Amino acid sequence: MILTTDHSAPGHLEPAIVWYRENHMICERPLIPALRRRFNLSALEACQVMRLANLAQDWGGADA
Repeated sequence: MILTTDHSAPGHLEPAIVWYRENHMICERPLIPALRRRFNLSALEACQVMRLANLAQDWGGADA
C-alpha cells in the first residue's frame, strides 16, 4: 500500500464532492449507488468522493 498526503481531487469529481458535502444527510441510501447514478461515477470514484469530502470536512479544507 502506498501512503500519500495528496488529498486533492481529480477535477471531474469536484462537483460530486461539493454536492455530497452539502447533501450527505438527505442523500438517498445506499450512498455509493446514489452517487454513481447522480454523477455517472464508477464505484471507486464514488468512494473517492466520499473520502475526499470527509477529509476536507475533518481537516478543515478550503471550503469546510
